[in-house]
Amino acid sequence: MNAAQLWVLFVSGFAVVLLVTPLFMALAHHVGLVDHPAHRKIHKQPVAYLGGPAIFVSLFTVMAVFFLLNLDQFSDNNQSHFPYKNFVVLMAASLMALWGLADDIYHL
Repeated sequence: MNAAQLWVLFVSGFAVVLLVTPLFMALAHHVGLVDHPAHRKIHKQPVAYLGGPAIFVSLFTVMAVFFLLNLDQFSDNNQSHFPYKNFVVLMAASLMALWGLADDIYHL
């Protein structure tokens, strides 16, 4: 991956996060997934959860677009057409996002 592709990846990921985060914030407020102020917290008004899922959706979207457009030749040693390393990263991110979402909902 060359420097130009890395910049495109960074800028597109940043743009997707900027677009998706307000949507997830609104969804969190709509369904009541907010952290309310308390004596041990410093915020004065409810703060929306779901920041982690917003970042995960952005990561997944950008990686999927790059894979579908084949912008990086996402193969291991140019011998495979399936991006195993990227698949592992997405699976690990998926598990972390699901755990974070469960924590947001059930206060684990």
